[in-house]
Amino acid sequence: IAGNWVEVWENVGADEVLAGTNDVDAFLHYPWRVEVAPVGPSVDSRSQVLLAKTMIEAFESSGLSPVVCSDFESEL
Repeated sequence: IAGNWVEVWENVGADEVLAGTNDVDAFLHYPWRVEVAPVGPSVDSRSQVLLAKTMIEAFESSGLSPVVCSDFESEL
């Protein structure tokens, strides 16, 4: 997607109760993990921020609560 590889993993240790808390580590208990990383150096940080924002909107429109862990979290 947009010059990135994407991996989606099921979290076999997911816990709906823990995922629903306000704990800073609640995302560790989400049922799915999605990782996105640039394939090459041609993908700049501005593109990554745009992709992350687009993915956040897509997840939220489906009723999900995504958490982005990145070097650019403050830009989201």
